[in-house]
Amino acid sequence: MFVLKKPMILGGKPVFSDSSLTTRAPWSGRELGAICTATDEQVDVAMSHADKAFRSPMPLEERVEVCARVSSAITRRKLEFVELLIEETGKPRQFADGEVERMAATFLLASQAGDAMHEVELDLSFDKRGAGFSGKWQRFAVGPILGFVPYNWPLNLAAHKLAPAIVAGCPIVMKVSPLAPLCTLALGELLIECGMQPESLSVMHVSNDQAQRMLTDPRIRMLSFTGSPSVGWMLKEKVPRKRVALELGGNAPVIICEDADLSLAVSRTALSGYAYAGQVCISAQNVFVQRSVLDEALNMFADATTSCKTGDPSLDDTVCGPLIDDSARNRVLDRIESSGAKVVARARADDHPLLVPPTLLTDVDPKSEVFCEEIFGPVLNAVGFDSIEGLVEELNRGRYRLQASIFTSDRERADYAFRSLEFGGVVVNESPSLRFDNMPYGGEGDSGFGREGVRFAIEEMTTPRTGLNRRE
Repeated sequence: MFVLKKPMILGGKPVFSDSSLTTRAPWSGRELGAICTATDEQVDVAMSHADKAFRSPMPLEERVEVCARVSSAITRRKLEFVELLIEETGKPRQFADGEVERMAATFLLASQAGDAMHEVELDLSFDKRGAGFSGKWQRFAVGPILGFVPYNWPLNLAAHKLAPAIVAGCPIVMKVSPLAPLCTLALGELLIECGMQPESLSVMHVSNDQAQRMLTDPRIRMLSFTGSPSVGWMLKEKVPRKRVALELGGNAPVIICEDADLSLAVSRTALSGYAYAGQVCISAQNVFVQRSVLDEALNMFADATTSCKTGDPSLDDTVCGPLIDDSARNRVLDRIESSGAKVVARARADDHPLLVPPTLLTDVDPKSEVFCEEIFGPVLNAVGFDSIEGLVEELNRGRYRLQASIFTSDRERADYAFRSLEFGGVVVNESPSLRFDNMPYGGEGDSGFGREGVRFAIEEMTTPRTGLNRRE
């Protein structure tokens, strides 16, 4: 299934180089293969291809048809993508299956979004000067895009850059994650097979210095970045006049009110916090429980934690698999240890060098990293609260405000949370991990800048242009 050395995609063609990056399976530790790393000359060639493709794009109807073919092809080859995703990232089967299904849906949504690029007539009748003119507006591609994709969702998050870029007419150079390059490369190969304009796509592993050089090159017109806040904001500062979209992760809070369905709240929150070892930017992390039901909720969370199926990601019922590498595991363990928090419960887990058992904490120092920063591990912090209004004010002062959720049976309280929480998304009676691929997705504060979601990403990747014509 895997080859030892895979070529990069350079202007739609497979191209080798002398050096390569090896990737290993987090669970088995075996070598899966390698992807060629780009030379400086190849980086320049990728940008030249993108610039040329931008000036001679495929017609819109052909671009949306490519997205439809890609969606169908992903569905036909679903098992192939699922197995690769499990192997390369350690994502448990049930969630790998879901990612591939969503990837197909993302391209299907793109195939239906061509109307976003259509010409729109402007009504000028409100102004007497309009009697002598006709007006229109239309969206046009901003130009070649540099995309960064993370290891945790190397397929669907890549799709959320690639699919809207195809519709918008923006060539794209994708920087793969060094921790999951084969998944994104496989998707790029499929795009070319399905008829994507070859010169409009390059998929490669590049160094950080090469990536920054590409970003500041005038041929690259936009950055679409998903990754860490420190890197994302640093890159944005380097190109203040370029279009930038950042999705930088979060620290997703869950509010459980005393009138909530506790069984539902606990089960959905625990799954959100522990699934895929918490390596999701909208995983539940800090759980705020109204004090009148805090003890009962803690007992239920403890049961959910100890019973969480942890281990081999290839098994159908595994919820929490391995962390991606030693660095990630050590960071999570260090933050738990340094927090000074009380460990209420831990899951039963086999001894594996990259496993961190799902862990429930309480008495957490609100200034500790395990509370304030994105943990990106299978950890839940349980905290009591009294006033929903006071809690909302506290959460709105937080650095990371990507998604939040509230469990309550009171519609007015749910509406208050939606109107008052200054987050990119507010989910009612479900975990903050819930995302649909057509929604405007992005955060406030340090969590990001701009929005993903196919039609919303197309808006980020295009600019409106107005046309006024004097009538003869």
